[in-house]
Amino acid sequence: MIYLAASFAYEDKRKTEERKLLIEQAENILHHKNLSVYLPQDLQIPNAWDYPSNEWGLMVFANDVVALDHCDIVVMLSFGKENNAGAAWEVGYAYAKKKKVIVVSMTDEIESLMIQHGSYAQLKGLEQLEKYDFDKMPMVRNYSGKES
Repeated sequence: MIYLAASFAYEDKRKTEERKLLIEQAENILHHKNLSVYLPQDLQIPNAWDYPSNEWGLMVFANDVVALDHCDIVVMLSFGKENNAGAAWEVGYAYAKKKKVIVVSMTDEIESLMIQHGSYAQLKGLEQLEKYDFDKMPMVRNYSGKES
């Protein structure tokens, strides 16, 4: 299973919708490769409005940790400086659990050194995600898309 991590909630509703569209495109690419995908933002807590914010947050956190523990690979859509702490934490947790992390850079900005060096493969944009061979899982250590 692939855990698809990405920052998507912004005060700017237009930016939020743009990011959600990119996440949906990435999910479709992975599905076309016959890969099972977990999207953390799709999690629905039954009767969520009945819980105080901290309890709801703990349920979301616990569900995401279980999903990360069960996934084989984490794919992160990275928006450089606009990555939120949640997406960065998910990638760090996956790295600590020895999961392969594929970072798909969605910006021309230089990635955080922690995200860059914690990744197994670094891809530039959805086009390289589409071309990436998840059967062979080549290590890609630069943004040219070339294997190292």
